[in-house]
Amino acid sequence: MKQRGSSLIDAMIGVAVLGIGASLLLGPWSSYERASSRAIAAEGLARVIDLELERARSCPTRDCIEGLTTTSTAPSPDAASWAHATVHRSVKAASNGCLEVSIKAEVPGLVRPLSATTRIWRP
Repeated sequence: MKQRGSSLIDAMIGVAVLGIGASLLLGPWSSYERASSRAIAAEGLARVIDLELERARSCPTRDCIEGLTTTSTAPSPDAASWAHATVHRSVKAASNGCLEVSIKAEVPGLVRPLSATTRIWRP
C-alpha cells in the first residue's frame, strides 16, 4: 500500500526541529533586549546629567546654585520619558571664587552611575 501524506513521526520530527531552531534564536534575542535596555538607560542618564547641568548654568545668582543641593533626589519629572534616574547634587567653593557643581545620576541595577562636574562663576 502506498503511503499518502505524512505520519505522526514525521510531524514530531518537524516540531522538534522547529523547537531546536527557536531555542537557538532565543539566546541572542534576550541578549539584544538586555543590551537595548542598558543603552536606553545610559542615554537617559546622559540627558538627565545634561538637564541638571543646564539648570545650574541658568541660575543667575550663587544662592540659586547653592539651592540646587536642597532639591529632591527623586526621579526628575522632566526625565520620566528617558530614565527614572536618582540624581545627587553637590556644590562647593572652588578656586577664583567659582562654585564647583557636581552631579551624579544613576538608574539602580541597569548601568553604572554617570557623573559630571562643572565650575560656574557668579558674582
